[in-house]
Amino acid sequence: MLARKADAAFPGKGRAVSDDFQKAAHEQIAASDESGAVREGFAATKFGADEYYYADSPRLVEAKSKEGIPVSGHVGCVPRQNTWTGARSVGKTPDEAVETHRFFKRLKIAGAASLKWNSPRLR
Repeated sequence: MLARKADAAFPGKGRAVSDDFQKAAHEQIAASDESGAVREGFAATKFGADEYYYADSPRLVEAKSKEGIPVSGHVGCVPRQNTWTGARSVGKTPDEAVETHRFFKRLKIAGAASLKWNSPRLR
């Protein structure tokens, strides 16, 4: 919802382009259970989002999906956060790659309409 809060400040303006694709998101703390996830998802659709980006639990992806909210899941690390937290990319070892793929499949089974996969650079 972060991207759409700005639009709320300018009612009546609508989308910049009528056929653009809008993806909404929220702060991770905003939806820690199924009811919160669904509430945030419906709020996003109210603002005109076409899809809801969610980088967390397959359980919460499934809750949104069951309500008909198109959800985009996320797998892997976000490179810019690696510099903030000191974490390294996920999936560089064979075991991590297999586990990352399993998580990817869990999101798909949970009903994710699309998936964003940040894969590590292999050297």
